[in-house]
Amino acid sequence: MDEKSKEEVLERGKRFRKELDKIAMAIGHLVIRFNRLDRDLGEVIYLVVGSYKPHIREVFTASLSFAQKVDMLSALLLEKHKNDAKHLQTVKQKIKKIQEFEKQRNTIMHSWWGTEQFGDDEFISTKQRVRGGKGLVKNTIPADAEKIMHICSDIDNFLWLELCRLHTIENDES
Repeated sequence: MDEKSKEEVLERGKRFRKELDKIAMAIGHLVIRFNRLDRDLGEVIYLVVGSYKPHIREVFTASLSFAQKVDMLSALLLEKHKNDAKHLQTVKQKIKKIQEFEKQRNTIMHSWWGTEQFGDDEFISTKQRVRGGKGLVKNTIPADAEKIMHICSDIDNFLWLELCRLHTIENDES
């Protein structure tokens, strides 16, 4: 490898390390926000069940995965509002949004980040899986810290503006 090639490789490495730092910071923000969403789902569950003691919430939801909390909250609210089409629609929309956040989080958290091959110019995120008899499925997209931060912002907005509406629905009927 000549000197010019070595310099290009080193420069590309520096550029990718900067991008990786941005991605890592964005993923860290995503982890924090998603964990808050996870905790707040437990909060809404225990409010729906009717217990207002924090230690009861923790006992009740500590062993549940995120998906199990979503399923439990969905079942509780769908049962509670089964005779109210307006509230049912609201519940279904909120649950769908929560499930979308989980899918986005899982895709980001279980991807690998870098270049496809040594010397490539594009920094990417790739998630590979084998499922459903389809063979290897490989989803590759350009790595984008801003997109991850946008997801974080969406989760924040949901936490403060929408998840609390599930609790408001509960209070409206009490």
